Parts: sequence; structure tokens; C-alpha cells
Amino acid sequence: MRKELLRLVLRETLNRNGIPLAWIGADALAATSRGREPGIHVRLMVRHLDSRVMVHAAALQHDFETRLLAMDPLAAGWLMGVSWQFDLPDSQASPTLPHPDSWAAAPVQPAAQAEPARAPSSAQARAELEQLMAMRDAALQQDAETHGASFAPTQPSPL
Repeated sequence: MRKELLRLVLRETLNRNGIPLAWIGADALAATSRGREPGIHVRLMVRHLDSRVMVHAAALQHDFETRLLAMDPLAAGWLMGVSWQFDLPDSQASPTLPHPDSWAAAPVQPAAQAEPARAPSSAQARAELEQLMAMRDAALQQDAETHGASFAPTQPSPL
């Protein structure tokens, strides 16, 4: 019954966020831990490589867990964890890693960790924004080159 609940919650989470159902699947695995009753570990399986999914994976997992707890408040006791796995078809090529220097670039601090006392100058903020947009544009361009265009004209549904 819990496995069916997990499938239902995943389907609802994907639908509500506009993610195609075929892109992410789930496996429910029996799990044990010291001092706890046996439970279930959920493995979310990425079946379609799309950079947007990976950028928002943490938010997607949080939404999944929130919906699960809304449907079964006791899930906090039996859900042992969530992990991710790539289950891509062989025909789907993954992008290459970026240049090693790109990892050394200063990471952008989340708003919650930023120092509230010192606001960046407008020139500094603009430079950071342009850098972020350039990185996003490069990732989107890479994704488009690898997988083709993401958007297609809307077509009427056949009767």
C-alpha cells in the first residue's frame, strides 16, 4: 500500500510541476536502521536527462516529501530516505564536463547565508547577475545542442 502511495505522490508531484511522467520514476526499497522500525527508502530515477531537472532536484525532492507527508502524516516514521539514480537509455548522450577552472569560480551564496549588513554595489550585483545568466545560457545551449530544441509549436489534439 505504501508503494502505491509513493507512486501516486510522485505522479501528482510531477504533474503539478509540469514535468513529464516518463522523465522520473521511483523504486521503493525496504530499509532498516538501528533504533527504528523497518521502513521504505525511495530511489528517484532520472530517465530523461534535462538540465532543468538537475538544477531543481532538491526543490523537487522537497515538494515530493511535503506532498507525501500531507497524504500520510505517518510517513515521517516509515520514510527512511530519498536518493537519486540515473537510469538513462543508452541512446541518450550526457553532456561533457565543463573546464576544470569553472568549478573554482566563486559560488553564489544563497540569500539566507548572505551577509545582510553589506549590500553589493549595483555594479557588482550586475556583474554577478551577468555571470549567472551567461552560465545559464551556456547550460541551456549545451542542452539544446545535445537534445534538440526544448519547445515545439503547439499541435491540436487528434479527435
